[in-house]
Amino acid sequence: MQSNQAQENYTERRQFERIPGRRPLKFRSVREEDLSLGTTINVSRAGLLMQTTALPKISSILWLDIDFGDLPVREEVKDYALSFDHGFLGRVVRVDENPDQRTYDVGICFVNKDSENLKEFKF
Repeated sequence: MQSNQAQENYTERRQFERIPGRRPLKFRSVREEDLSLGTTINVSRAGLLMQTTALPKISSILWLDIDFGDLPVREEVKDYALSFDHGFLGRVVRVDENPDQRTYDVGICFVNKDSENLKEFKF
């Protein structure tokens, strides 16, 4: 937990607000068929943080099937993120191991239509 002084001096660098919410999701590498399961920790228009027992590679592109439920960010994600095969595409930007829980916290940046990430794909 940050001290009050640290909180006062903290500058948010994210462009979009993160909405906390634990929702189930399925994901897989776009280069593989096997699905893995995870749970969102928070979601924003531009990406999400999830917890999973699977270890995706940094910079890999994942297909994500997210159960948004009643998360208010649902429509923003649909407007921003590239929809693909009834899900969304995202790039793995961070992986933190939770050894006590045998899980990983994985940061995902959604791929959007204007993204440099699209150069890798042939649709």
